[in-house]
Amino acid sequence: AGRLIVVGPRSAKFFAWLMGLVFHQGGTISTVLTGTTVRPVSDKHRVSHEELSYIVDSTASPAATLIPFNVWPIYVGGLVAGTVPIFSTQGEGMGFFFKALPFNYYAIFAILFTLLFSIERMPFMPGKLWGDVPLVVGRKMSNAIRRARETGALNRPGADPLTADELTVVRVVEGYRSSKIDFFGPMGVLLGVAVIPYSYDFFILRSDEPRLYIAEAFILAVLTGAAIALVKGMTLKTVIGAIIDGCKGVTIGAIILALAVTLKEVASAVGTAAYIIEVSAGLLTPVIVPALFLALCMLIAFSTGTSWGTYAVVFPVAMPLAWAIHPDPMFMKLCFGAVLGGSVFGDQCSPISDTTILSSLATGSDLMDHVYTQIPLALTAAIVGGIVYTLLAAFLV
Repeated sequence: AGRLIVVGPRSAKFFAWLMGLVFHQGGTISTVLTGTTVRPVSDKHRVSHEELSYIVDSTASPAATLIPFNVWPIYVGGLVAGTVPIFSTQGEGMGFFFKALPFNYYAIFAILFTLLFSIERMPFMPGKLWGDVPLVVGRKMSNAIRRARETGALNRPGADPLTADELTVVRVVEGYRSSKIDFFGPMGVLLGVAVIPYSYDFFILRSDEPRLYIAEAFILAVLTGAAIALVKGMTLKTVIGAIIDGCKGVTIGAIILALAVTLKEVASAVGTAAYIIEVSAGLLTPVIVPALFLALCMLIAFSTGTSWGTYAVVFPVAMPLAWAIHPDPMFMKLCFGAVLGGSVFGDQCSPISDTTILSSLATGSDLMDHVYTQIPLALTAAIVGGIVYTLLAAFLV
């Protein structure tokens, strides 16, 4: 499909941005699926690997928080449950996740700036203009664009691109013919089961706790894909082997998740939130708190390389602190969105983050080239988001 709509570098980058939104189920899943899908097309049209890795990375975790028909609301809902009166249950925490979506400004601006970058319509970026090279943030990215368009070199001379045959080489079982149903079948089931019941309950019935069948959606999507493969002639042994290989790929993530939840429980047991509230609640004003949460989460997530680990550390403390400073639903939405977005920034830009590494692997980019070229663009989105948080906290809270 990509080869039918891509006619040049701009449309190739827009196709990558669009696929990043389609594969919105999670950061690591999105980077691998988007990168391996669009790289053959973008390479053909001289899109540098720095450009492609930025688009892939910037539409991974940010999209997962803005199109959260995935496990993110369930995880965050569990972290905030019982921390303040409006989050007395996990269901209420999950519902607030969706209510806070319009206030997740880092993710909103990250995806918007990535779109403008993809279609080469960045309106105000302080960079340097070379002929037909679009004006962008950062000289390194500008150099990458110019190099790729003029010479066809997709990586800089001397770069050490990350490669993995498991990600870049598509292995299809001998005799099996892939078709559109292999993609649209499982994806349709996944989105249908996850989105339709929730949308019906939330928008039509106005339920405070709409049904969200995330686990069921993923299980049915896997079963649908397996059934399609079996009907088309793939052996049961091969299908089971593929499912097992997929489970292997999420083992590390599951361990990190378990440790993050453990850390949250330890922090609750020793009274971390109560102590921080006692020490700092009287020193902070509502105007600066959302932007402060944004910056704090950016720093922690960049240092640790994990957004979910940052959520486990910050959410159980930040929500009670915000409530103690100003128990207002609008203010809580600002703070909630700031923690969501700030953690994603650090996850996206950290050189030790799994999504950063997988973005480089899936696109064939040098890891540090990817980090250096995307930080100015991501930081611009974060700064704009911080300004918006401060203005809204000043005039609406």
